[in-house]
Amino acid sequence: MANTTTAQQIPAPAGALSVDEWRTEGSSGEQFRPFKGTSRQLEHCGGLVDLNICGEQYADGRIERFVFVGDLCLDPPHLVQFARAFLAAHDEIQRLSGSGD
Repeated sequence: MANTTTAQQIPAPAGALSVDEWRTEGSSGEQFRPFKGTSRQLEHCGGLVDLNICGEQYADGRIERFVFVGDLCLDPPHLVQFARAFLAAHDEIQRLSGSGD
């Protein structure tokens, strides 16, 4: 008899602070479970902006992680693009202002 692993036997992903129950995706029948990782709060214009790492773990072992900033969902490649764009905008503002801060 073959030794099989069920989704329930798969440990939570590294960095997961909470893991939801396994779910079955509609048409594909694929099993996955959402999870939440760390959060950060950034001050912005007198308020706070939440930055949350979360993702989905699949029964085949795949893990997809995302960062939510408010309602904006960024996967790792897009997160890097945003970070570079923010840093470039910062550098431009500093250059135009004549300030090195």
